[in-house]
Amino acid sequence: MKTITTIILISFSFFVSGQTIKPNSYWIAVESNQIGEYGISPLDGMILKFKEKSVEFEHVFFDSIQSVPMKIRKNRISLEKKLWARIYHIDKDSLLLDFDKRMRVKFVPLETHKKTMTNIDFWNYIDWTFNRNDYCEEIKLTDHLWDMYPNEIAKNCLVFSEWEDKPYARNEKWNVKVVNDNHIFVKTFGQFDYEIYKVLKYSGDSVVLKNLIDKNESLMVKTSSISDSDYNSIFKKIKNYKWKTIELVNKRQAFEGDSAFSKYNSGGTFLPDTSLIKMSSLKNQQISLLFDDAEYKYFVSDTLYNSGKWKLSKSGKEIILNEGCIQEDYIDLLNVGQDTLTIGKFDMIQFSDIKRRYVDFYYVLKLIK
Repeated sequence: MKTITTIILISFSFFVSGQTIKPNSYWIAVESNQIGEYGISPLDGMILKFKEKSVEFEHVFFDSIQSVPMKIRKNRISLEKKLWARIYHIDKDSLLLDFDKRMRVKFVPLETHKKTMTNIDFWNYIDWTFNRNDYCEEIKLTDHLWDMYPNEIAKNCLVFSEWEDKPYARNEKWNVKVVNDNHIFVKTFGQFDYEIYKVLKYSGDSVVLKNLIDKNESLMVKTSSISDSDYNSIFKKIKNYKWKTIELVNKRQAFEGDSAFSKYNSGGTFLPDTSLIKMSSLKNQQISLLFDDAEYKYFVSDTLYNSGKWKLSKSGKEIILNEGCIQEDYIDLLNVGQDTLTIGKFDMIQFSDIKRRYVDFYYVLKLIK
């Protein structure tokens, strides 16, 4: 009896809305919720284009498009003659689909943008400030492909901010996809939850976004670059000197400190103890840095700890190590003097206490030539 009542309610919701799924309409999944007892595989980021007798599948993090024969009868959507989903509700602003009595997914329409956008190259810029609901974070949209899932076209996105008065750094993934003349910007939160935005307009060095879940607007602004003369001045002060620590100015445990993920590098490989900086090395002022024209060397007690290429960021506020694709690749330039250098950096710090062996810290060092 309960099952019959549920079906009646679903059908009632579908037909009362007076809406149907129109041919050549685009919909994007923005929120997946569990409605049954079992776990779910979220469909967030899936894009559907409904045609007369088929549906095309895309995804914000994939390049491929798949077309499958489809039939809609009452509230049932069948693909290749097999039930795929039931329509729980549809109106002009949303489409709710139920899957196997386990999951309800909300799709929102992507109508043709009133004005064709041609600013897709706008997203080649790396450094941004993201302003959302009185909350601000610095993000870096790198062009380094997300290598955890090789079939994806997602790229590394680095997020730096403060959370509960603690420094906060995350490695996320991002992409921009053009769908029905709409520019869709998506980045993850915690690598699995999706933040999906529609570009409303480009304006100068900023872009106005609309969150497709809560409908709130956000503003992304390019980080300003310094002049060539200022850039060269900072570069000359830093290079060709071995900078030695004279003071551990500050150390703050990061918000996600002691995470299990902090034991792994970006490729998922376990990090050996020898690759982690010891807290004792920071406290005993054993860290020193050497910057040549293009190569850096990181020493601990005069023993080479790490090396690679480096460059100064266009903003002049950071030193970028290696490919600049993970949070540990960035050194904040807090002060650059003639003979002193004050830096800040995120790193995984090794403790002798087994219970807190790996902890993410942001530390500030003062160094001299």
